[in-house]
Amino acid sequence: MAKKRGGAGKKITGTSHRVFKPNVQRFKAITPQGRRDIFVCTKCLKANKVKKAI
Repeated sequence: MAKKRGGAGKKITGTSHRVFKPNVQRFKAITPQGRRDIFVCTKCLKANKVKKAI
């Protein structure tokens, strides 16, 4: 019997599709409009793509 129907076999018939989401943080940054709280991914923070507001 397949695992989907309560069995303990090796054939797994039901799998859910995993979705990779970005690691987004709230960040105080300087934008052309002035200082703003924006959501920035950690990759961009590490790469210094966003200027930090002091």
